[in-house]
Amino acid sequence: MNVSIQNKEKDKKKVIREISIIFFLVIVLLTFFSNTINNFSLPGVSVEEPQEAPLLKQIINKGLIESKEIVDVYFEGDISTKIEEVNIEVGDKVKKGDILIIAEKEDVDEQIEQELVLLGKLKFVYQESLKAKESQANLVKLIRAIETAKDNIDDTEERYEKVKRLYDSGAESLMNLREAEKNFKKMQRYYHQCVQDYNIAKENEIKNIKMLEYDIKLQQLKIKKMRETLDYDSEITASFDGIVKGIYISKGSRVSNSTKMYSITNLEKGFEFRTDIDTDSVDFLKIGDKAEVRIKSWDDNAIGGKVGEIKESESFKGEKKEILIDISDERITGGEQGEVYIEKRTENFSLVLPNAALVPGLFDEQKYVWILKEKKGFLGNEYNVELCEVKVLDSDNFYTAVSGNITSDDRIVIKNDKHLHDGGRVIIEKDTSME
Repeated sequence: MNVSIQNKEKDKKKVIREISIIFFLVIVLLTFFSNTINNFSLPGVSVEEPQEAPLLKQIINKGLIESKEIVDVYFEGDISTKIEEVNIEVGDKVKKGDILIIAEKEDVDEQIEQELVLLGKLKFVYQESLKAKESQANLVKLIRAIETAKDNIDDTEERYEKVKRLYDSGAESLMNLREAEKNFKKMQRYYHQCVQDYNIAKENEIKNIKMLEYDIKLQQLKIKKMRETLDYDSEITASFDGIVKGIYISKGSRVSNSTKMYSITNLEKGFEFRTDIDTDSVDFLKIGDKAEVRIKSWDDNAIGGKVGEIKESESFKGEKKEILIDISDERITGGEQGEVYIEKRTENFSLVLPNAALVPGLFDEQKYVWILKEKKGFLGNEYNVELCEVKVLDSDNFYTAVSGNITSDDRIVIKNDKHLHDGGRVIIEKDTSME
């Protein structure tokens, strides 16, 4: 009997133990699965530790190749002549001394004769002006006007004094006194005006004679130069190696010293690649920095060059800088379109992060990063993120150097698939700091 009771007690305890084990396992499984299900709802993040590294500054921009110097060439003779031959076309590459244009030799005796006639006319007018000055023929009327005005002043002054005496004695009216005074002052003004007219006329006469002297001198110099250039060189040659950019005359054209004949690039000065870059993107550039220019129309399209000048853009003042890259290649003619590549490494920074790690703040200058925090949980490690403000030191197209309350051992969120909040839990999808 006792044995039977004892056996029942043992069976009962065994069942209770098995039920407890099953219950515990169920609780564990439920906790695990609930945690797993919860993890599916958490934001997934990729993290990376800040690196000590330099930044790589880059400029990639389109532009145009132009000659550093384009010269407009004018006909140098002091006579008018005709073009017999034009031996060049736009785009031709010429050497110094090549005959480009041939002008017609003309008889200029008739032109010089015409200029001599004009010189004789000027001299005649000059001599007549001197005679007139000596005789004061042009001033006679003005001199007579002054003399007449002086006589009138004397008469009106005498009349005024007489009326005044009569007025003082009571024998003349105030009205007649004022009228006499008025006539006297009027004649004084007229006299001063005549003197002024005479002085101006005399001064102008001297100026006119001086101008005639200058005109005669200029005409004499013109005739002298025409005589000196009677044997002008009719063959117009290239003054330097160059490429013809424009032609403005043709066979049979009439030219003089004011006629532009052609324009030509000076190959001795070289070429430059010109491009406009945002002002904020060129702070790191210096004169002499290396650059590479690639020409789209060339198979072997890379040309080495150096930054020759950095200046304010004429087309985008206040917004962009114009960068001039000195380049050299025998194939260049000017006008080629291309693209410039400039790379330059900065000094090392202690904390460098991918640009994607930066979180913008309320203001342009404010930047933040998410720092991953780790703690032990019931079923393993749990992860939270904390928002931390940082200061941007510098950046390039892919990375940013920062400073602030972070270290090189912190794991920084560089990618997240859901919205994050300060102190919120996350799961790690990728941790490059462990690689």
